[in-house]
Amino acid sequence: MRKHPWGWLLGAIWTALDVALVAAYSTGAVSGSTFVFLGLCLLALGAIAFTFGSQMNEPDETVEQMLYDTEHTDRKRTA
Repeated sequence: MRKHPWGWLLGAIWTALDVALVAAYSTGAVSGSTFVFLGLCLLALGAIAFTFGSQMNEPDETVEQMLYDTEHTDRKRTA
């Protein structure tokens, strides 16, 4: 859990929104078509959160790679 706090946070928010939607449908606060629409919105929100979380946890280039490239580029220039 310590390695992926944003993933856990987004997952908890998404789950809370899903529970709130089911509770609203079960009490009759929303109709069936609204329930389906909001369910699709939550699915899209979950996909966006998953994609964002995946990119945050696995960036294209790490800091170590950037420092290595910078160091070796500088050495080539001075040699």
